[in-house]
Amino acid sequence: MIHPWLQSTWTRLVELGERLPHALLFVGPAGLGKRALAEALAARLLCDAPGADGHAC
Repeated sequence: MIHPWLQSTWTRLVELGERLPHALLFVGPAGLGKRALAEALAARLLCDAPGADGHAC
């Protein structure tokens, strides 16, 4: 689940597609959803056929 306040970040990451940098650093206070965003991105990168909304299989 991507928190609403991270939706713009998620959209930018999805738009980058194959042009993602070789490393990403997720920083901020506890409870912002950094881990959820990182896990969703990892799932999407490992998915063979992501949905139109950018989320994983």
